[in-house]
Amino acid sequence: MAVSRTLQDVASLTLAKCVASLAILATGFRAVSDDDYARTFIAQSFATTPRFDPSGTSWLPLPFWLTGGVMRLMGRELWVARLIAFALGIVAVLLVYAAARTAGSSKAAAWVAGVITCLLPYFGWLGVATVPEGYAAALMLLAAASTTRSQWWLRCVGGLAISAACLCRYEAWPLAAGFAALCAWDARRSPRLAVAAAIALIGPALWLTHGQVSHGDPLFFFKRVAAYRRAVGAAPEALYKRLIGFPWGVIRGEFELVLGVAALAAWTPRGVLKSVARQYGRVIGLLGLVLVALVVGDVRDGAPTHHPERAVLVVWLGMAVLAGTLTVNLIENSDRRRRLRIIATVIATTFIGALGLRPWLAKRDGFIDRSDEIALGSVAAASCPPGVIAVDTHDFAFYSIIVGVADPTRGRTIDDRDPRRQRAADPFRHSSALRRRLQDMGARCVIAERAHAAVAATTGEVTRRTHRYTLVRVE
Repeated sequence: MAVSRTLQDVASLTLAKCVASLAILATGFRAVSDDDYARTFIAQSFATTPRFDPSGTSWLPLPFWLTGGVMRLMGRELWVARLIAFALGIVAVLLVYAAARTAGSSKAAAWVAGVITCLLPYFGWLGVATVPEGYAAALMLLAAASTTRSQWWLRCVGGLAISAACLCRYEAWPLAAGFAALCAWDARRSPRLAVAAAIALIGPALWLTHGQVSHGDPLFFFKRVAAYRRAVGAAPEALYKRLIGFPWGVIRGEFELVLGVAALAAWTPRGVLKSVARQYGRVIGLLGLVLVALVVGDVRDGAPTHHPERAVLVVWLGMAVLAGTLTVNLIENSDRRRRLRIIATVIATTFIGALGLRPWLAKRDGFIDRSDEIALGSVAAASCPPGVIAVDTHDFAFYSIIVGVADPTRGRTIDDRDPRRQRAADPFRHSSALRRRLQDMGARCVIAERAHAAVAATTGEVTRRTHRYTLVRVE
């Protein structure tokens, strides 16, 4: 019977996540930023030529191993990466359910936590975009939840989860340190738990070793992120903004959830609330450690350069688990009238927040639409002769065009737009300079933006024009 109930929960949460993801896609959302397409391009490159560090930058490798590995089997088209993202979004919800059960939540509470997770806007966006934040946060939560249990095998599962998360996102690293410290502390009574601590540190140790061997600096990634933030002017100047940025982001990013948890806590008897706090004490402490580390990183210019809310997703997932437990506890221990008042209060709080306050309070960086660029890349791949397709854009849109080509050996950008590097001379200053550049690249076609269309047209035959781009077959 217990197994049957678990399977029912898994099936219903899978269905709920599928519906939520399809609803997100129906709004037209496809990507958070150009990073989504940069990551897909790197995965395509890994599918073509596998290597330990697919990006060669500060980005951690596991998402590229995963997506690129599947692309080696299914093809390098964008739809493959999006299908993988869709599937991993479902996996992430089930990991949240598993984390709640591991932390001691009842099946009903864990199921409610999973449903709440499916309704979180940020989890919805990150659960269909080709980025690792969604499943990385769920792995982090599972690891944190495992510290509430003394079973050796569960701690080892938690160690594997956080080690994998550490090869996806840097905000997992402080949680890995906290996880290892708790396991080492508990190993005084159960020495085998030291194995879980060691497993948790495999991911960070592997990347630090790579940094020392390949870059001569184990912390090369931190310096690169800091340099990029400064180059694009993303680091805020005022210290107080750095100190409150991420805590305030937790509140305003998903404030319906925050208000809901606050309302549930206010309704819960003090004795029960203390019991819940003891039950989830370690989880709350580890998630707090992540938040503190993000603040420190922001002060030292090591935090994300855009959409910073992505990094606090694990905090929201933890709050969803807490909300599930408080909700079920109140429902099971209240009479019918009080139960209706609680449900009505939570629903009213959620709707007032979503409809009245979210448009004003939950400000975020805008998402990106590159559907035209992807379509043009596909057209270029089909119509251009075999060889390099050179791409010219004034921003990072070139990644989406190259992803549309679906062959990283063909699509190449004329300028990678890296603000940390000194810019080369503009090849579009005159046609002879562009011809030389295209010849050096071995380009058979060039895609140029409108501002450069006239110069690009002198290199060959114009085969397609859009409102923004011109495709030229190079003579």
